[in-house]
Amino acid sequence: MASDAGRATAPVRLDPAGTTILADTDYFNIFPRTWLAGSPTQSLGQPYSVVLTESRARAFFGDMPATGYINSEVIYEDSLHVRVSGIIKDYAGIRISATGRRFRIGQAIVWNLIDAAGTCHGQAATFARWTEV
Repeated sequence: MASDAGRATAPVRLDPAGTTILADTDYFNIFPRTWLAGSPTQSLGQPYSVVLTESRARAFFGDMPATGYINSEVIYEDSLHVRVSGIIKDYAGIRISATGRRFRIGQAIVWNLIDAAGTCHGQAATFARWTEV
């Protein structure tokens, strides 16, 4: 169990919900994020490690400083035991649709659309929340 100033956190058992991405250390070279705890070079370097978004960590373990989540245990589908090795900031920002409508997205994953020649053709996103602007 991890602790924050003496407070212990029990393992969290869950069925995968939302977006789950299986990745290695190169993931954060391709999709850079803002790190609140841990680092892109070390956080996925060990087996059975997981990097959580700030909101997902808070939902699983309660409100505490980002460093307090490090080494907390997450159990996926009652069989895969992983340890939190990093916390990244949730992405939120204003996007513009193909028709010109502006909307704010939250709890999002955004990535560049790059062809085989390395040319960027825009961005794509998956997100849990949106509101019109």
